[in-house]
Amino acid sequence: MKIHAPSETMYWIAVALLFLALFGHFVPDMSFLNQYHFWISVTASAVLLLGCVVSGGSAAGKGER
Repeated sequence: MKIHAPSETMYWIAVALLFLALFGHFVPDMSFLNQYHFWISVTASAVLLLGCVVSGGSAAGKGER
């Protein structure tokens, strides 16, 4: 298994989820985000991990054999 940098889209999705989790942790008025901030951060980590492990897009696999 070869690990590579995630695509820019996957990176920004993970960053957005991480900011939602931080917002839910530090702002007590947001009941849904406050309740699930841990699982949102775990999902952000999983998205970033999948972006590093799974190859996708048209540039994937070029020159690899």
